[in-house]
Amino acid sequence: MQKYLTPMGPTPLHVNPIFEIGPVEPRFSEWLVFEGISVDESGKQHYLDATVAYK
Repeated sequence: MQKYLTPMGPTPLHVNPIFEIGPVEPRFSEWLVFEGISVDESGKQHYLDATVAYK
């Protein structure tokens, strides 16, 4: 049974979620909400930086 359970805590398989806004007012159907850590080309981490996440 243990082999079927998902391990808890940070692992390489855990990622930060990206949420798409739902179809309720106001309707921004093409916008995404970024949450978490973004990493630039040199490997530097940026917290909640949508500009880096967009690249």
